[in-house]
Amino acid sequence: LTMRRRIETTCALETVSRLPVGSSASITDGSLASARAMANSMLFLRLVEGWQISGILAANSGLVYNISDGYDEVTGGSNPDYLTPRPNYVAGCNINEGANINQWYNPKCFTIQAPGTFGNLGRGALHGPGLSQFDLTLHKKFTFKERLTSEFRFEAYNLFNRANFANPVVRLNNVLGTGTNQLQPGQAYNATTGGSFGTVLQTVESAVGLGAQRQIQLSLRFSF
Repeated sequence: LTMRRRIETTCALETVSRLPVGSSASITDGSLASARAMANSMLFLRLVEGWQISGILAANSGLVYNISDGYDEVTGGSNPDYLTPRPNYVAGCNINEGANINQWYNPKCFTIQAPGTFGNLGRGALHGPGLSQFDLTLHKKFTFKERLTSEFRFEAYNLFNRANFANPVVRLNNVLGTGTNQLQPGQAYNATTGGSFGTVLQTVESAVGLGAQRQIQLSLRFSF
């Protein structure tokens, strides 16, 4: 997987069960009214019994990503992902302080690296927002004759419509200089000099296997 698609931790829990609906009723009265009542009851039970329900809860750690600061005196601006110039991390700084979709990471935890260096922040050192969703399936098989059957399925993906956010903006502004709102190597970024860094702009792409908005589909299949 590429860095933009790498997920380090995945957990999936699945359960399948049969709904506890059935009948052991039998006709013990010879009257016609009782037989009709039982026939109606049996028809109802044929509709409600035999259903199976299954659910899958999937949870992943956030996508790994690199942070860059746009200050490149090493590769001349023509660099692959693994050579992206990265800022320095401020030791002991709480990266998640005040985390929200407008600023997922604290820009004060990063400084401009010294000229000619990549910075001490490791490649793929941070993770985006965690991802999770619950999928539900309800289905039943109906038998009309020996060779005529049908199956009805109700499927809901991301049943609770949880918002799974994509990685935030990972590029710090190149603000090297001595003017207003500019920094020198070793000076920490802030909300102004960091620009849009850390802002979550969209939900996750379907390429990671989950995270789409709630989707519901019904199907009915006949076999003969």
